[in-house]
Amino acid sequence: MFDLKKLALDVCDTLKISQKDNENIEKARNEFGSGFIDQLLQKKNFELNGFLDDELKTIEKLRHPDYGPLIYKIDNTYYTKEKVSENIRIRYVFESEECFALAKIIREECYRRGCTCAIIPLFEGDQKEYLSMIPEDVLFELNPMSIAIAKNMDVSIFIGDISDPNWSKGLEKKISMSSHSNMIFWGIYEKFNIRGALLALPVERKETYVSKDKYRQVFYDSLLASFSDEMRTLIDIYEKKLKDIDTIRIVADDGTDLSFSIKDRKILRDDKYAATKKKSETYNFPTGEVFVAPVETSANGRIIFDYVTPRGFGLIENLDITFKDGKVSEYTAKGDGAEKFKKFLDANTGEKDRIAELGIGCNPKAEFIGTTIVDEKIFGSIHIAIGFNLGSFQGKNQASSHQDMIKIMKDRGGCLYADGKMIMKDGMPLD
Repeated sequence: MFDLKKLALDVCDTLKISQKDNENIEKARNEFGSGFIDQLLQKKNFELNGFLDDELKTIEKLRHPDYGPLIYKIDNTYYTKEKVSENIRIRYVFESEECFALAKIIREECYRRGCTCAIIPLFEGDQKEYLSMIPEDVLFELNPMSIAIAKNMDVSIFIGDISDPNWSKGLEKKISMSSHSNMIFWGIYEKFNIRGALLALPVERKETYVSKDKYRQVFYDSLLASFSDEMRTLIDIYEKKLKDIDTIRIVADDGTDLSFSIKDRKILRDDKYAATKKKSETYNFPTGEVFVAPVETSANGRIIFDYVTPRGFGLIENLDITFKDGKVSEYTAKGDGAEKFKKFLDANTGEKDRIAELGIGCNPKAEFIGTTIVDEKIFGSIHIAIGFNLGSFQGKNQASSHQDMIKIMKDRGGCLYADGKMIMKDGMPLD
């Protein structure tokens, strides 16, 4: 039986869920004077003896939630409150009992850490139903309720997987109509410094690309490997090899030959050692990659991807892309893959077709199952993303989508060069 309690604890530790500094202390200092406020903070706890009438009135005001509150009372003793609750939102796939169970366990851990937490079910077909029924003009609006929630949220967690990989069929036009407001929303979302987690768990899928047993087992195995020393070692290796590098070149036996610059771009890692409480960042579980935002205008050449699964557009195999000055200029694919890819691009806006990320998979238990959050972590693979790369990527692209495209390098003659030096040979790191 998979240990959901341990996973919940690991996720909360990685996201550093805990109470936060009371941001209203500075507000109180400005309104009532730093001398008096700092005097109260030094006391930690006190009774009301010896305070002047104006000071007593200030103490009473500081008990209001507008200040955190900064003062609270238990029996006849007053206490200062320099830390306040973080606000956690958990959304989970309603149809999955396992997703609901994990959501509840994470909520309990949040409570123990002194944080408020709400769990919200996401029903199968919600987004499809919304797009099917809503008048077209509403799709151009920016939902103020969503902005209000984001403004007051510290951590957002999603638990589950897409149950219908092809849910967008027939709704491409409406998705396109909503893409502009979605792009603006994600730009606003990034400014609120929300820490996010995409926590993948298996669900009942309408279409699977591997057996159901393998689909579930790979999920569990890669989640367990997310916190292993083996994965950390692989991430350490590639993080060091990419540091202070200018030019990256990717080649493989299939004719892939793509080059771009990562000059002055920060090398990032997706594991529990990378998390902070200071930036707008999103962590994926399973974890396990080293990634960087390339210089957005620098990509030139050709690359063939084994697997691409745009959300709601199904599986695309053997996607053959040519980049010119950072943008997708040509593409072909197996079967109807090129048509799916065109529909995906047409449904989005902004820099949707510009290079956004290079990632190197480092999770030793990840295998292809048709879920991007797992597939991109495959050890012996790399992925290139196009589209949005602000926030945790530290890039410059504003777009309504971020699409990862996975290339298997192992046993395919896949090599990675950093400033002309080979750092990966046939998908394996070189010393």
